[in-house]
Amino acid sequence: MPGVHTVGLFKPYERQSADAKEGRTSLVRTDEPSTKKAKVVTAPAPEPKPEQVPGAKKPHPTRSRKDAERERREALHPTLSKAERRKRERQAKFENRDKALQLTEKMPSRELMRNHIDSRRNLAEFALPVMIVILAVLLLGSQFPVLQVIASLATWLLLVLVVLDMWVMWRRYKKLLNERLPNEHTRGLFMYGLNRAMQIRRFRQPAPTIKRGEKF
Repeated sequence: MPGVHTVGLFKPYERQSADAKEGRTSLVRTDEPSTKKAKVVTAPAPEPKPEQVPGAKKPHPTRSRKDAERERREALHPTLSKAERRKRERQAKFENRDKALQLTEKMPSRELMRNHIDSRRNLAEFALPVMIVILAVLLLGSQFPVLQVIASLATWLLLVLVVLDMWVMWRRYKKLLNERLPNEHTRGLFMYGLNRAMQIRRFRQPAPTIKRGEKF
C-alpha cells in the first residue's frame, strides 16, 4: 500500500542466537588452558639392615655339604624316587667312565700298541686255550703219571715261550715308538699290550683295524 511504511518484525530467536554466539565466543576467549601438575613419586626408604654383632650366633645352623648335595639332587630330579635317582647316578658314572676310556684309547701311543699287537701272532693269545687242555689232562690223567709229567713240562715251556714272545714284542714296540712318537712316554703300555695280546683276536676291544702281517 502507498504511504504505509512496513516495520520489520522483531525476531526474538535471532537475539538469542546472537547472544549464544557471543557467549561461546567469550567462553573461548576467556577460557585459560588448564595446566597439569606433575605427580612426584617418592621411593620408599630402604629398610635398615640389622647390625651384626661380633660373636653372635647365626639364626640357623650352617648346612652340611651332604645336605646341600641332597637338596641339589632333589631340585634336579624332584619327581624321581631314591631307586630311580641311584639308577640315574650309576648311568651317569658309567657314561663318564666310558667317555674317559674313549679319550684314553685315542692316545697315539695306545693306538700304535694296538696295531703292533694286532699285526703279529702272539703266543699269549693261545696260552689260555692250551692251559685249559693241560689242566684237563692233569685232572683226568691221575691214573697215568706219565701224562701228568708231560702236562707239567708243557705248562712251564708255554710260560717261558710267552715271556720271551712278550719281551720281543716290547723291544720292537719301543723301537717303533722312538721312531714315530719320540716324545711319548711308555708308562703302562707294556701291561696294556700284554692284556691285549692275551685276548682272542675276535674279542678284543677296540676291535682290530688291521690284519695279521699287515704293515701299519
